[in-house]
Amino acid sequence: MIHQLKVNVENKCGFSIKNRGDCVRLTSLIMLETGIDLSYNTLRRFFNLVKSTKPHKSTLDILSKYTGYESYVNFCSVYPEKKSWDAYQKVYEKIVKNPIKALRLIEEEFENPADYNQLLITLIGGLTVMKRLEILKKVFDSELLNPERFNYSEILYFGNCVGPMFRQMRINISLLLSTKYFTPIVFNSFIDISSLNGNYGNFTKKINAITTDKEQHLFTSCILELRSFLNTKKI
Repeated sequence: MIHQLKVNVENKCGFSIKNRGDCVRLTSLIMLETGIDLSYNTLRRFFNLVKSTKPHKSTLDILSKYTGYESYVNFCSVYPEKKSWDAYQKVYEKIVKNPIKALRLIEEEFENPADYNQLLITLIGGLTVMKRLEILKKVFDSELLNPERFNYSEILYFGNCVGPMFRQMRINISLLLSTKYFTPIVFNSFIDISSLNGNYGNFTKKINAITTDKEQHLFTSCILELRSFLNTKKI
């Protein structure tokens, strides 16, 4: 919804916010419209012209008032786009042409995994086909994939949709070992029996060697023992 608010602000003022001068100009317009002095530096951060953090509620409320709403909460209740096709279409249009922008849009527009799960799966599929490993790493470092956001069924669904992509495209998944969420979201939920002697088995061995988590060590040890058993080796 923050992305939509940015669009609404630019539509309201009549120009794109691309530099400091635009922010100074917008500050004056907001003062005239609402009587509130919103710093141009705050606007620079909001429009990502400088390094930014999550906008304060007060900033979102002021910008919502500028665009004709009582507050940011009121703005969000009136704009259900995050669950509509329009919001999905914005992401789909960017997945191939600008996957980084697609990821940013998902982060800005969606909060519930039930709403963005399929979008992320499609994005990862496109990046896998194109072998865009650096962007894949950004996806698996995104808080969108924090397991605390998901219920068990959502993790299983996501992992078992994404896991086969790496097998089919033969991407070296060990390159994703350093990311925050590939292991808990994909590796732990998709056991690739057909690749125990390939990517998945190698990845398992690496995790087993470096993990300090007892459950993760037990899990990977069991998979490695299974591999030995299937290869008729001593277990």
